[in-house]
This record gives sequence, structure tokens and C-alpha cells, in this order.
Amino acid sequence: METYYIRKKDRDTVEVEDEDSLMIIDTDVSTVTRLNGTGSQCWALLKERQSSESLARSLLTEQKQVTGDNELSRLSSDIQIFLDEMVHCGLIENEG
Repeated sequence: METYYIRKKDRDTVEVEDEDSLMIIDTDVSTVTRLNGTGSQCWALLKERQSSESLARSLLTEQKQVTGDNELSRLSSDIQIFLDEMVHCGLIENEG
């Protein structure tokens, strides 16, 4: 069964100029989390309910990359690690 995630609505974001990154500010616990370009793309997509596989497919489509099932599976696994860390940091939550 696939797990879905969505970002928490009460988090502020700041784009870092001259870099392809984003900072997420959680005022509840006074933390700042910096995301690289790929993490920033995932954050944008997490405005709506996503799974690790749907995020991987979206990223590959944006990059206009055609890959096989092995590449999709590897990227989905990497994204799952990212999602688990984001849940741990309190920035996203399980959405069924």
C-alpha cells in the first residue's frame, strides 16, 4: 500500500536568491530547513497529496527524462528517504 504526504500549511518559505534552493521556516519550533533544487521541487509538488512514486514521476517529467523502471524505483527510494526526514522535521504529514 502506497503512503501519501502533503506539506503542513502553516510553514513559511523563503527563496534563496542566486541559488536553486528554498528555506522553510517553522515558527512553532524555531527551525529553518534549507532544501536544494530537487527538494524545492518536491516541496512545491507537496502542495497536493503525493507519494514518493508520484513525486519521482513528476520530477522525471519536468526534466524530460525517459527512464526505465529501475531508475524510477531508485529515484522513488531516494525521495522516500527525503519524505521520511521531512516528516521527522514536522514539515509534512501523512495524508492517507
